[in-house]
Amino acid sequence: LDGIFVTSKILKDLCLEAGVGNNDNLFIAGLPYNSKCVMLQYFPEKLPEKKRQVVFSSRLDWEKNPLFFLQVAAMVKEIDPSINFVFTTSSSEIRSNDPQIKAIFDSVAPSLVEVRKNQSKQDYYDTLLESTVQFNCAYQDFVSWTLLESLTCRCNPVYPFFRSFPEVLPYNFMYTPENVEDAARLILQNMGPFQEERGNVGLGFDKSWERMYDFMNSHRSMHHTIAPLYEDSRMANLINVK
Repeated sequence: LDGIFVTSKILKDLCLEAGVGNNDNLFIAGLPYNSKCVMLQYFPEKLPEKKRQVVFSSRLDWEKNPLFFLQVAAMVKEIDPSINFVFTTSSSEIRSNDPQIKAIFDSVAPSLVEVRKNQSKQDYYDTLLESTVQFNCAYQDFVSWTLLESLTCRCNPVYPFFRSFPEVLPYNFMYTPENVEDAARLILQNMGPFQEERGNVGLGFDKSWERMYDFMNSHRSMHHTIAPLYEDSRMANLINVK
């Protein structure tokens, strides 16, 4: 292969460890995400004021660690009951591949978390725009659209010091993994104005499809040139912001 493109350094390292690719054909490309397009399509003319609100956007499956999220929410609300926790889903019903997790969530969530179902993409961005913190505690997560969308909507990210997040987030946005007290402390600490220091996120991971294509094409061998597909009208439709 002329090139293998991954989102972050840790993924490149994992590929090298597995014997997939080498330093000459593994490239860190980020994600095909464009914050300006998101703002153009989904942001209202006047942005809403931020609420004392935390969003949890992950699935209710073990790899996203939702029970840890409930523990953290319980501790935060014990300290400051005014903080609202929101769980979002595009489904009409709460779902999980683990019946035990769903049963616990159904039992505990009503007293801790506001559940917002049937969320369209616009609904989801509206939720982010009114929220102050985006919380993540997943076991399996790397640089994600969830993180980039949250930063675009000026949510302070509270993420574990884990996977690729240290590559892109300042230390004051990350807590010790699996530490309820540290996660709760960081949520309370970031329950304020959006912090502009976003590490390398803006430069390294905010790419439109066109810029992603240019990046990939520029790293290919000179004797293998890709035609400029995104100038074709059919490709233009595919990469349209909608």
